[in-house]
Amino acid sequence: MRGIPALRYQGDQVAVVEAELRYRVSPNWAAVAFVGKGWADSDLLGFETKEDAGAYGIGGRYRLLKDQGVWVGVDLAKGPEDTVFYVQVGHPW
Repeated sequence: MRGIPALRYQGDQVAVVEAELRYRVSPNWAAVAFVGKGWADSDLLGFETKEDAGAYGIGGRYRLLKDQGVWVGVDLAKGPEDTVFYVQVGHPW
């Protein structure tokens, strides 16, 4: 999940829900907004846990190679502990 360090939350049962909205500003530019929530628990019977976290953020995309459909982008994500800046090629999912 963008905004959460890898392997930060662990458990025997885990769940993650994420959503991303994209708005095409022009044929080559897009704006995105995203949100996610994750849970981790080691208790088999109850999924109520303190090991949960949410993150959200915004970003932008530019279609670099039009014929191949390759997009590059930047995201700014806010998690419970940090604010993180990402640079990516392609879509995160």
